[in-house]
Amino acid sequence: MKTSRVRFGSFELNRDRRELTRDGNVVVLQSRVFDLLFYLAANRDRVVGKDELMDAVWPGRIVTEAALARAIMKARKAVQDDANQQAVIRTVHGHGYHFVAETSPLVETPADAGSSAGHQTSAERGGDASAQTDPNRVPRWLLPVALFLAVLALVVVISPWRSDEISPDQNTLRMAVLPVIDRTGDAELSWSRLGLMSFVRTQLAEAPEFQTVRDGDIVALAEQQDWDGPLVGTAADQLFEQLILVQGVTHALLLELVSDVAGFRMNWALHEVGRSPRRGTMVGAEGTQLAAGAVQAVYGDLLGRSRLAAAAPLVSADSFLNEAFSRGMSLSLEGRCSEAERYFGVIIEEEPTAFAPRFELASCLRVLGRNDEAEPLLLELADEQRSLAQDEHLAKVLMVLGVLYNRTGRLDLADSALREALTFAESAHAWELAGRVLQNQAILAEDRNDWAQSEALLDRSVLAYQRAGREVLPGNIASLRANLAMDQGRLAEGDAYLDEAIAAFRVAGDRRNEAMMLNNRGYLRRQQGQLDEALQFHEQSLAIRQAIGDRVGVGRIYGMLAGVHSARGDHAAAREAAESARAIAEETNDRLYHAIALASLGDAQRNLGDMADAGSSYEQSGDVFRSIDDRMRALMVDLRLARLALDDADPATTERVALRVRDEAAESNLDQAELDAMELLGDAYLAAGKVDDAKLVYAQTLERVRRTDWVARESRLLMKLAALYMNQDNFESAAPLVGALAAQEPSLASLRIQARYAAETGDVATAVTLLERGQALGSPSWSSEDDATLAEYRAALP
Repeated sequence: MKTSRVRFGSFELNRDRRELTRDGNVVVLQSRVFDLLFYLAANRDRVVGKDELMDAVWPGRIVTEAALARAIMKARKAVQDDANQQAVIRTVHGHGYHFVAETSPLVETPADAGSSAGHQTSAERGGDASAQTDPNRVPRWLLPVALFLAVLALVVVISPWRSDEISPDQNTLRMAVLPVIDRTGDAELSWSRLGLMSFVRTQLAEAPEFQTVRDGDIVALAEQQDWDGPLVGTAADQLFEQLILVQGVTHALLLELVSDVAGFRMNWALHEVGRSPRRGTMVGAEGTQLAAGAVQAVYGDLLGRSRLAAAAPLVSADSFLNEAFSRGMSLSLEGRCSEAERYFGVIIEEEPTAFAPRFELASCLRVLGRNDEAEPLLLELADEQRSLAQDEHLAKVLMVLGVLYNRTGRLDLADSALREALTFAESAHAWELAGRVLQNQAILAEDRNDWAQSEALLDRSVLAYQRAGREVLPGNIASLRANLAMDQGRLAEGDAYLDEAIAAFRVAGDRRNEAMMLNNRGYLRRQQGQLDEALQFHEQSLAIRQAIGDRVGVGRIYGMLAGVHSARGDHAAAREAAESARAIAEETNDRLYHAIALASLGDAQRNLGDMADAGSSYEQSGDVFRSIDDRMRALMVDLRLARLALDDADPATTERVALRVRDEAAESNLDQAELDAMELLGDAYLAAGKVDDAKLVYAQTLERVRRTDWVARESRLLMKLAALYMNQDNFESAAPLVGALAAQEPSLASLRIQARYAAETGDVATAVTLLERGQALGSPSWSSEDDATLAEYRAALP
């Protein structure tokens, strides 16, 4: 007899109904998370090893420990447990997990407790959850570690959100068009590789029967695979399998351009799930005509009828203009929008009503930061597509317009545009486009600090991608969830999401987003107090951004570097990085990051003693944050200005502002601003001589911070409290605080406090050792005062 139901506290797990309930109310839980929770509960008499747990929950699949850690976090969240309490699920370091909650009497059934599939079939669940009873299961130690299987592992790692109730639209043909293999040897035709690919994809996308994968996604994957043909054979089959896995395609069109006596020959191969590739050839004198012929052939092959030109118009009837479009798209896909602009302009001058070149021009203008030119063109396109009832085109235009509004601080207009974009994307059954719109809505909600709404929008985005046939989710989903976790101080959870995002972007060959994730990881490491690692991640990200010519991204990384240099005490380097970030943000009209750069510049100026300049930078930053309705960052700038007042020996002003910000932040659940305000309030009390009040506020703040993963903030508070106790000769109270510091990553400031405690409690030898460790860190903050203190300690040695 095996466990069918488990009750603990106000919760009940029911395997047959696959439900977790609390006081009779269903708690929403993803399928894999339910499997994990039930397996642990069913084996609560012992510690379950990590390998066993992964085999049970993800049978026959290779998954990383990051995926397991994230599922554990979600399980804990569902049962109101966390990594600090561990009242339900306890981590047994180096081994696994133990279900430790007290349970009430169980109901038993003959079913196998290891299988939590209930009445669902293996086909519905993608495999039996009971790895232990599967006679064909391959032991984990025998699973190969070849790259291909490592890629397959990412199906689980980066798509844990699959819902058994959601299936893709059955009639959708999801097409990938690969970069054209240029066999001509003619350097003048180098544009054809990406240009003709985009030209073909644009034509296929006009057919309502097709959903096509974005050019940029395909280019990244092809480059990551080093794709160079042939059109059929083992290499092509492996590429197609990768496209099925990563992009959920049903078809892939592979193209090859070669010289011919008549001019050129375009060979094509159409790969389809469940069928052998079909091949064909077009002969002619002009590349875009050959590409158009390939489109006609594919349409006829898949839909069994000829494609009339009127039903699927080319960008233009003029071959010259079609080539100009292809050249422009090639440059755009290479990130050279400033060069692509003139090609789109040539077409628009000749055919001002063509949609594709105007939309691509508007997109390029936005990327170049020329929003005052992009916006009227997008508005014109939106009005036009409404009148033509072109829902998918309209949704694309409105999405880009919404992103533009968000980047320029007009959040209400962004919200309106994105809502409308979603309506039209869903109306057109363009589910992948709907998924991207929902992601942008989630970003907007995050910018407004509405984290619950952002999470809900991401969940809807996942469902949209599933309807598009995507087995593997885009890395953006995990990236956004990482940002949400970090926003709320759940740094370990954010780290796990970043693992997933980086893995997803690397598999897809998406270097730009990989760089963004490395940048985010650098920020996370700074919050954890690991400054050397933070600097390394930012520098890795910067190298990628510079290599791919991502000017906006370079500016954002300089902003992050300013923060790391400041935390390391290298304020001159921080000012230089912040100046670079500000200049690039101004150049690209990136208002959010312009404000962030100004705040970073103010920090560097303050640390260098340029108080007037710092105040000016802070005020400009606050004005921009308020203009874009970013309340949390505006409050943080208010605190920076209040700290300037403290530097100017005006603790009363600092206290007043800190109290106001603390109350406003608490009312709006802005934890980071609230904690910063509390710490600054303690500093103001201390400056005013209210030592007991300062200790109380520091202690309250420390208690709050210890519920999060903000290690750097925790270290700062530990040092402040320990110094206060030592100033009062209360070494008994200082001892546990110093001990907590010793258990953390060493920093010069922390080692100073520890050395002082050792010296003042009579252990001068340890004091010397600790301060020498601080000197060895090579921090720019090491000062002549530190030299004097170290000399004093050495002189006191017996």
